[in-house]
Amino acid sequence: MKPVTDLDSARDSLGTRSGTAADGTRVSFCVTDVVTDAILGHLGVNDIDPFMRVGRVGYWVLPEARGKRVATRALALGTRWAFDVLGLNRLELGHAIGHDASCRVAEHCGFRYEGTLRGAMFAEERQDMFRDVHLHARIAQDQDQEPYQDPDQESGEDLESEPVPDREATTPTARATP
Repeated sequence: MKPVTDLDSARDSLGTRSGTAADGTRVSFCVTDVVTDAILGHLGVNDIDPFMRVGRVGYWVLPEARGKRVATRALALGTRWAFDVLGLNRLELGHAIGHDASCRVAEHCGFRYEGTLRGAMFAEERQDMFRDVHLHARIAQDQDQEPYQDPDQESGEDLESEPVPDREATTPTARATP
C-alpha cells in the first residue's frame, strides 16, 4: 500500500477500503472535519476476530491535518465504538518504530505499550524489506485509563458520539474537529 500524502491518494485509499466491510473482519471510517466535511484522514478496525473479540486499529492523517490532535480524537472515538458497538474486548495498535507521534497518540488514548514485534511490517513503499513494530493494546476493562479529553474544550468532549454514514461509500465516517 502506498503512503497517503495528499487528497488524491486519500480518496484512492478510502475507495479501496469502502467495499471490504462485508465479511465483518474490518470497518473503515473516513475522518472528516465536522464543520467543513473536508477529509482529514482514516481510521480502520481491522483483523476483527468475533470469537476472541479482538481487532487491530490503524489510522493515517493527511499532512496538512497533522499536529492538530486529529488522530487522537479519531482513535478515541473509534476505540469507544469498537468496545461499545462491536463488543470487542481487546484492540491492538502497531506502528513502525521511530513514529513517535503514533506512540503518543496510542498513549493518549490509553493504549499500553506491550513490546516490539520484529520484522512485522513492510518498509515504506517496499515489500522486500521489513521493519520492527511497537505493539500497544487496550482492553475494554482498562478502567484506570481516563478517556481522551481535549484541553481546548471545557467539557472535554469534542467528538460526535456516533459514526456518520459516508455519502459515497458503504462505510461509516467518523468526525473530529481539528
